[in-house]
Amino acid sequence: MRKIFLVNFKDATIALNDKTKIPKIGGDKYDNDILEIFLKLGFEIIYCPIMQNKFSKFIVLIKLIKTLLFSEKSLYFFRYPFLYWSRNLYFIQMLYQWILFYIMKISKQKIGVIISDLDFVRNEGFKNTYKDIRFLKNFDYIIVHNDIMKDFLIKNGLDKKKLINQEIGNNLSEEFIIPKRTLSRTLVFSGNLSKSKFLSKFDNENMFSYKINLYGIGFNKKDENKILKYKGTYSSENIVKVLDGSFGLIWDGDEINTCSGLYGEYTKINNPSKFSQYVVAGLPIIAWKKAAVAKVIKKYNIGFVVNDLVEIDDILNNIDKKTYQDYLCNVMKLRKKVMVGYHFKSAIKRVIDILEE
Repeated sequence: MRKIFLVNFKDATIALNDKTKIPKIGGDKYDNDILEIFLKLGFEIIYCPIMQNKFSKFIVLIKLIKTLLFSEKSLYFFRYPFLYWSRNLYFIQMLYQWILFYIMKISKQKIGVIISDLDFVRNEGFKNTYKDIRFLKNFDYIIVHNDIMKDFLIKNGLDKKKLINQEIGNNLSEEFIIPKRTLSRTLVFSGNLSKSKFLSKFDNENMFSYKINLYGIGFNKKDENKILKYKGTYSSENIVKVLDGSFGLIWDGDEINTCSGLYGEYTKINNPSKFSQYVVAGLPIIAWKKAAVAKVIKKYNIGFVVNDLVEIDDILNNIDKKTYQDYLCNVMKLRKKVMVGYHFKSAIKRVIDILEE
């Protein structure tokens, strides 16, 4: 069997979790969860930090190129994008990606990629899908969020045989006691609240009978009203323990009548991290009917989907305690898998199985 490596473009280890003895690479839970799973599976990590001075960036890149071209045959995984879209890092990201673009063409290594986001689609819209495709097409194996993203990438030119569906994202966590959840008209919404423009549309306090508890950065407490209540900011490890409500809301964009704008449209193919966060918190989920996660919500019967945020009131009026308890029971079953990274581990093992066939 080939050796298996994860190539990480963030800084080398800067912290150590005392309980798990798993190194961390900063505050990004998504990356840290991937790192932890790879190490627990017995694979190795290659650190290639590009957040350094120009000389260090150059040395790191040369070492990586030598590894890909001249080391013994191995399986290398990258995370895509290498770093999230940033004006300050745009050109260094493009340089790394284009150089590796050509190295992959001539390398004898097998190279996989874990899609964190389709960054150009997310920030520039579906019209620029080709910018993500031109890089992704060079990988041998591509782990995607869900079947909808998989079909989308196939329609845009990627080879079906390269694509592996993860279905549900990770949110690794140790077991903890979940507060008892009962059916109420209180929802939870977490994340970067400054980009959730639809929240500003809850200015008509008589239009909705439910409340939303908000968690995250980018919200001014003075903007609270009868609907919106700000509960503060918590670490990605602790937030799952404090979310207070009966349902977790997944919504994005500018409007309450649909998920609009770049971020709203992106939900059609994306698995937002708050989905797994809500599951680990033991929360049934409400999402837009056209969102990719709507398929998972219906498949596992862990909540309901809506056309718009006004419709939530009507559905809450008709949900009985038995239905809500069914949602809770199903969420708890799924929670056990999400907490240990079951779906991601299965995707990695599928890549290995394909490689060894």
